[in-house]
Amino acid sequence: MKKEIPIFNADVGHEFDSKSVELKKKNSIFTVSYLFFLFLGALFADLSIKNNETMWLAIAFTTLALILYGLKTFQNFIDQWTYTRVAAETIKSEWFKFTVGGGDYPISDDSETEDYINKSFLNKVNEVYEDYKENIRKSRGNPLTNFDISKINIESNYRNQPLDQRIDFYKKQRIQNQQKWYENKTLIMKAKENRYQIFFPVVILLGLTLGILRLLNIELSENFIFLNSDWFSIMIALAFALDAMNSLFQHERLKLAYEKSANDLSESFKQISDPSNDVGTSEEVFSEFVEDVENLISSEHKSWSLTTSTRNLFGNL
Repeated sequence: MKKEIPIFNADVGHEFDSKSVELKKKNSIFTVSYLFFLFLGALFADLSIKNNETMWLAIAFTTLALILYGLKTFQNFIDQWTYTRVAAETIKSEWFKFTVGGGDYPISDDSETEDYINKSFLNKVNEVYEDYKENIRKSRGNPLTNFDISKINIESNYRNQPLDQRIDFYKKQRIQNQQKWYENKTLIMKAKENRYQIFFPVVILLGLTLGILRLLNIELSENFIFLNSDWFSIMIALAFALDAMNSLFQHERLKLAYEKSANDLSESFKQISDPSNDVGTSEEVFSEFVEDVENLISSEHKSWSLTTSTRNLFGNL
């Protein structure tokens, strides 16, 4: 059964979230395509041992793989995705802190202070947006132009609600929602890693079997070139392609990162749900708690940069 991923649950930042999904799909398509054509190049190169007519196919597929790899590298899909995704999550994090009165946006009864906090929030979002645009341009991409900061409705939030209602909102809409997101992504990454762990040894064993048959001079067919060729090296080439794909998508690393974040949020949920904890009775403690949770979530966002050539993403994440 396909796991349902919770939707982007803040009132701002949807544009970045949608764009990051688009960029990730493009990167996946290019990655799978160039590895597939590279494998076809290796396959027909091996087949050319018995029939030189297939060499032109090997050259053609290998050249196509090189072109796709060059396009993927030139367009910096991973860097663009990372900058876009981090912008989406940073804006979401700032919005939740602002909405419930956490971190740099504590609730105040003074109207002038509230005006200052409102401006601080909008300035922070604008800063993230400007950093995002600059980094996307450096990555030879086109930044989003349909994000309008002036349309952010800072009045439609929970800032004027009692503490208990803001706590309930933060528990359900932020902690539980984000925890579910991490749990579902953990299961998805685990399933993908398991498929690889099953398919990889099967391919290797098949190659070994065919290699042993060839070593023993057991012909699979006298006339059919596809059965009587060097399938041992072909299977090894396929195994290398699978290993490269698994390494590029980093299913195992992401599974561990998502699992850790889900467990951390589970502990945070226990803290905010504990009636003996001051989080539920003190504005100051709740504000610090929200800041801690957002820092915890942002630590997972920072780790994305480790999977790319991107460095020094939004230093104050």
